[in-house]
Amino acid sequence: MDIQHDSGAFFKLKGKTATILTQGSSFKVEVGKQVKMEISEPGEYEIGGISIIGMQHGSNKIYVFEIDSLRICYLGDFSEGITDEKVSQLGSIDAVIINVGINVKESVKVTGGIDPYFILPFPEKEPVETFLAESGLTVEKTDKFSLKREDILEDQGTKIILLPQK
Repeated sequence: MDIQHDSGAFFKLKGKTATILTQGSSFKVEVGKQVKMEISEPGEYEIGGISIIGMQHGSNKIYVFEIDSLRICYLGDFSEGITDEKVSQLGSIDAVIINVGINVKESVKVTGGIDPYFILPFPEKEPVETFLAESGLTVEKTDKFSLKREDILEDQGTKIILLPQK
């Protein structure tokens, strides 16, 4: 799967059979070159070989995308804490996409509680720099992030991936 940061909260997650386009708190799923589904509410969805699980958490929505045997959690504009019960409902997460600009300290706590292998923060600039400093995690800057299940080492620590906006 390839992950690209287009701008702001807009990310493109391209799997073998489908592509997810994030648009803040809504998503489009493309199969081939056609939009097959638009999602803006919590629920369970399956299309084009991927599944999407959306859940309400306070005033926020959390989405988990299962694509190419990977689980990506999209927190978007997440400003509230996350309970152990909600973390348990999420299950094992390989990567988290989160807006760290709303509440940096809470973003550090939330991503630490989820304990993914990779964190993709946005927006760029000062909030991300503060997040990097407070998290104390390893950072990799890359133009393109490609992830495969077999590339993940079970005992690897969490790494922050910084993608430029396209």
